[in-house]
Amino acid sequence: MPKELKIPDELDLNAFISKEAHDLKSPFNRALGFLKLVLKGMDGPISDQAREDLTIVSLNIQYSLTMIEALVNMARLGRGERSLTATPLPVDYILPQTVSEWKRKYHKENPVEITYTSSEIQVNVDEIMIRQGLQQWISYVNEFTQESAAIEIRVEDQPEGAVFTVESRGTKRQPPPECDLTMYGFVGQKIVELHGGQLLIVAETEQGAQVQFRLPKAE
Repeated sequence: MPKELKIPDELDLNAFISKEAHDLKSPFNRALGFLKLVLKGMDGPISDQAREDLTIVSLNIQYSLTMIEALVNMARLGRGERSLTATPLPVDYILPQTVSEWKRKYHKENPVEITYTSSEIQVNVDEIMIRQGLQQWISYVNEFTQESAAIEIRVEDQPEGAVFTVESRGTKRQPPPECDLTMYGFVGQKIVELHGGQLLIVAETEQGAQVQFRLPKAE
């Protein structure tokens, strides 16, 4: 006997994205994995032109995956589904890990040089989440530049907390994409707030953009 199927009349989009996150991301991860094998020559030699074309395809798939991951984070943060497991961590441990992961997922062709400086300071943070938050702010300020760009991250020890400044410099991009800025900014701000921090500055500059926020120091 046929089983009746039901299609919902209404949908909580945030709940759907949060629940189906794995299936939403899986096609992009599979495509990236396959392309990496081809680019490594596992299926045989490829021409220089084919390599160039496949590299562009790979970058665009990585960009699509970045957008999907941002949507998932927006949905979960908006629904209050993310919780912290905070531990004291040195800032000079967090920064290189964050930058390395951001570069690995970077989806544009223009080169970006990232430098960072920090005093000896510890913050009480969820390691995975704070790295995600910092990566959002790196991506945010990078959207204001094109061609070769330089991004500087500075962390200062102040009485009120650890103050993070993320600033980009380069050839200005006009206008930066509103979709990307909204996604990166929403996720970055929510993660700062979850840590009991405060967003201090979000501003466009003559050569790029600057974001500054404060996080509580570890006792």
